[in-house]
Amino acid sequence: MLVENFTSEQQSQWKTITRLINVSINKLRNTHETQSFIDNNELDDVDLVLLVSDLKQRGLDSQMIKSYLLPELGYNIESLPTDVLELLKGN
Repeated sequence: MLVENFTSEQQSQWKTITRLINVSINKLRNTHETQSFIDNNELDDVDLVLLVSDLKQRGLDSQMIKSYLLPELGYNIESLPTDVLELLKGN
């Protein structure tokens, strides 16, 4: 499969994109329920840390990531791993 040829960073990005698509489709169908990060099997802690780190390096501030991106991934902010919450402290 194509994904097997991706680097670990590309695989993480692919998982994020597919998660966004799945949540969006479920919202359109009105079947999506915001879930705890622990209940998720699509992205792991490392994927989410890489995503948040990359977005912050590209200039997105923590508030935007917390307010817009993470909810679009379908997560309760309170359920995120400690490493991610630490990255999101401050700016």
